[in-house]
Amino acid sequence: MRLKRRPLLAGLAGVAAWPGATRAADAAPDIARPGLQWFNVVAPLPIASLRGRVVILDFWTEGCINCIHIVPTLRRIEQRFPDRVVVIGVHSPKFQNEQDPASVASAIQRYGIRHPVVHDPKMAIWRDYQVRGWPTLVLLDAAGAIAGRVESEPDPDTFERSRPWSIRRQAAAACSRLPWPCMSRRRRSGASCSPAS
Repeated sequence: MRLKRRPLLAGLAGVAAWPGATRAADAAPDIARPGLQWFNVVAPLPIASLRGRVVILDFWTEGCINCIHIVPTLRRIEQRFPDRVVVIGVHSPKFQNEQDPASVASAIQRYGIRHPVVHDPKMAIWRDYQVRGWPTLVLLDAAGAIAGRVESEPDPDTFERSRPWSIRRQAAAACSRLPWPCMSRRRRSGASCSPAS
C-alpha cells in the first residue's frame, strides 16, 4: 500500500484539509488480529464492523507527551459525534517497558482514555499503516478506506473544524461499494450500511 501526498480528504464532502495531512484511497488493513490485547471493549473491533462511520486510529505510546495532548481533542470529537465517529487507540510502544500490557492499562487509566485501545507490542499494525512517528492519526472513511493522516500533534481547533466526521454523503458512497444492498435509515448519522436480511 503506497500513500500519495495530497490534501487530506480532498474528495470527501464537507471536509477541509489541514497542514501535514496525506490522502490515499486504499482499503484499511484490519486491526482485529489474533494475539493482540484490547482495552475498554469486550471484543476486538474489526474495521469492517465500523463501516458507515468515520474511524480515527490514534497511534500513540504512553511516554509521548504529544500523544497525551491529543486525548482531550479526541474525547471532544467522540462526545460531539457519537454516532458518526469511532476513535481507536493503537498503542505502539517505543520502549521495552511499554510492551507490558499492565503498563498500558495503567496509562489508559492515568490519562482517562475511554475509547477502545488495541495494544500492538510488535508494531505490526504500525508497519501495515506505514506510521513513522508518534503521534499519528489515521482517518478511515465510512467505507473503511484510508482517507488521510496527520503526523504529529494537530492543532485542536483546526482538526475539530475540518469535520471529516460529516459523513452523510460518505456513508451513501460507502453503501454503493458494498457487496450487499444498503439499508437507509433516517437517523442523525445519515445512511446506515448493513447486510440485507
